[in-house]
Amino acid sequence: MIMMNPKIKKYIEENILTRYDNFSDGHDRSHVESVISTAVSSARELNLDENIAYTAAAYHDVGIDRGRKFHHVYSREFFLADENIKEFFTPEELDIIADAIEDHRASSDKEPRSIYGRIVADADHAYDCRELIRRTVLFGNVHYPELSDEEKLERAYSHLSEKYGPEGYIHFFLETDSMRKEREAFYTMLENKEQIYEECRKYL
Repeated sequence: MIMMNPKIKKYIEENILTRYDNFSDGHDRSHVESVISTAVSSARELNLDENIAYTAAAYHDVGIDRGRKFHHVYSREFFLADENIKEFFTPEELDIIADAIEDHRASSDKEPRSIYGRIVADADHAYDCRELIRRTVLFGNVHYPELSDEEKLERAYSHLSEKYGPEGYIHFFLETDSMRKEREAFYTMLENKEQIYEECRKYL
C-alpha cells in the first residue's frame, strides 16, 4: 500500500476542494469529502495507492459547473488540464486517474477501466445513510420546486428505495467490509419510512 502524500493532499484541499463550495444539489463540499473518505478507505483495505484513489475522488465532480449530463467528461478534462497536479504522478498514473474520474458516472453502461475507477464509482454511490438522504432531498429542492413538502418526501423515499434498496438498480463493483456494513445499515433504515421522512425534513 502506498500512503497519502501530504503535498498532494495540501494542493487538492487548497485548490480543488474549494471549487465544490460553489456547487449545489448534492455535489457540494460535503459530498466530495464523503467520496474521498470512502475511496481512500477502500484503497487502504485493498492495499492500493491512496494517492490515486484520493485524487480521482477529489476531481470526480469538479466539472459539474459546465453541466450535469457530461460532467464526468468535463471533470476528466479539468484534471488533465491541471499542470500542477502532474508533478506528483507518472504519465501512466495520470491516465489511470483520468479514466477513474470519467468512469464514475452511475448511468454509464460500461464497467470502469481500472480498480481505481471501481473504487471511485462505488464511493460516489456509497451507503452513507444521511449523505444519501441529504443529496436526494437537495436535488429535489432544486429540480422539483413545484412539489409540496409531502410530495418531496415521497419522491425522495421512492428514489432512495428504487436506487439504493435491496432490489435497487445501482450497481457496485467491489465488496469491501465498509461498503457492506453501510449498505446493510441503509437497508435497515429503509424499513422505517417515517425515519427516512424525519431525516429528509432537515433539508426541505
